[in-house]
Parts: sequence; structure tokens; C-alpha cells
Amino acid sequence: MTGTYKDTEKITIDAVTQYYMGDATLLHTYIHPQTVLLSVGKGQIIVGADAIRQNLANRNNSGIRYDIESIMCKSYLLATGCCYTMLDSALLVCYPNQMLERVNQRITVIWKYIKEKDLQKEGVAKEGWYGLHLHISIGLETKEAPIDASHLSINKLEELMNYAQTAERVALRDIKQSVHYISRSKIVRFEAVAHQTVAYLSDGQTITMFRRLKHLEQDLGEGFVRTHRHHLVNARYVEVARNYKLFLTDGTILPIPRESFRKIKQLLIQQAVKIDLE
Repeated sequence: MTGTYKDTEKITIDAVTQYYMGDATLLHTYIHPQTVLLSVGKGQIIVGADAIRQNLANRNNSGIRYDIESIMCKSYLLATGCCYTMLDSALLVCYPNQMLERVNQRITVIWKYIKEKDLQKEGVAKEGWYGLHLHISIGLETKEAPIDASHLSINKLEELMNYAQTAERVALRDIKQSVHYISRSKIVRFEAVAHQTVAYLSDGQTITMFRRLKHLEQDLGEGFVRTHRHHLVNARYVEVARNYKLFLTDGTILPIPRESFRKIKQLLIQQAVKIDLE
């Protein structure tokens, strides 16, 4: 169940109940007619109210496939008065044709009524409506005509990176197409492993990507030093460079090629603050 809705109106449990009984009339009344809807959880782009109605009524599989991210959550009991909640977060999505005026973000939930006899099987404590799948549905409103879905391409997600990146935050897309918005100061280093690149963060977490180090080096610019063909390091985490090795504040020790040692030392001196190089 996914939809883009007028203003701040909310779909009641009655609309959900009727939908599961095969009547989507109440849901239809909330659909904005001039909207391109991206249903992230479903991985579909549906254009216009008619296509959305057809999809809700299960008449056909409208839209094109566009798998960005699928968000799953453990079952949890939701308030029965509302199945749609405003999402307040930094998640942004940018599209290649740059026709956006505003991005409205919402959480929608696929509901399931779990009866008492199924509690143990479903792993819940009491009978009631449960939201089993959490979807982020993003309605895009423009001053012009709705965005042509054919313009959207997963090969152009580089546009997302450029849009989201600021002086303090960068967007990193992992191998599952999830986009993480990370403060530059929290990135310790990047390491190329086979055909993938792993980002190591200051809190111990890692993000595995398909991006090449040379592209990350170009995008990140000042403050990040390519110390090896397999390593890109945030200079603020360098403790000392000595004996052809780089010692980081988190205890990591990285090799420095002999032929590049002097050049890398100079780069670290130029870009890093309070780094003691020997």
C-alpha cells in the first residue's frame, strides 16, 4: 500500500480495512493527481493518479522497475487511528532532470491484521494491526508537468551524490543501493578490496560500495590523501608517518610505497592540521 496524499490528510484504519477487502475507493480520494510517485519499498515508479489507482487495484503492474532501497522493519504494533506518518529526516533524492521544487517524504506501512490464533507463528504478543513492511514513499511536486519516468535511470545515481554532497556531508551509496549521508569528519579512510571499496567510520561501522577510489578522491578533495593505490585516508586521523607506514589514531597501520613516501608526507603537511610527521 503506497500513495501520495493531499496536504496532511491521513488514511484511517477504515480505508486500510476496505483496501484489504478489495475496495480501494477511500485510498483513491487521497491521491494527488499531479504527482510522480516513487515507491522505494516496492521498487516501482508509478506516474499519475490513474496508474496509481490501477496499481492499488492490482489490475496491472504499472510503472518501471527502479530499485534504490528496500527498508524492512521488525513487526511492531501501530496506532489504529492512522497508518501514515510524516518522516522528518535528512534523506534526499535527486533526479537527473532537476525539475524538483520540493520533496515530501512519508512513511507508509503495509498492514496485516494478526489474529490471536496466529500470534505465536507471527511472533507478536497480542491480536491487532501490525505494520510488517516499512516503505518510504516520496511524492515529487513540480511547477511544470509531472516528471517523465523514462528520464530516471539507476545509472545516473551519480546525480544524487553531487546533489547531496556539501562541505560537511557526503552521500555514500552501498552495494544494496542504500544511500548514507555521512559527515566528512566521521570518515576515517577508504580501502579498495577487489572490485569494491570499504569506508571505515569513526564509530567502527563500515559501508561497502562499488565506487572507485579515484572517484572518491576527486569528490572529497581537500582533507583526504591517497596514500596508496588501495587506500584513501582522512588526514585528520593520521597520527604519524614513519618507516614507510602510516599510523592512524584508531590503531590502523597502512603501508606507504617507498617511491611515494616523500610526496605523501608533503601532502599530509599541506592538508592536515596538528599532524606530527617524522
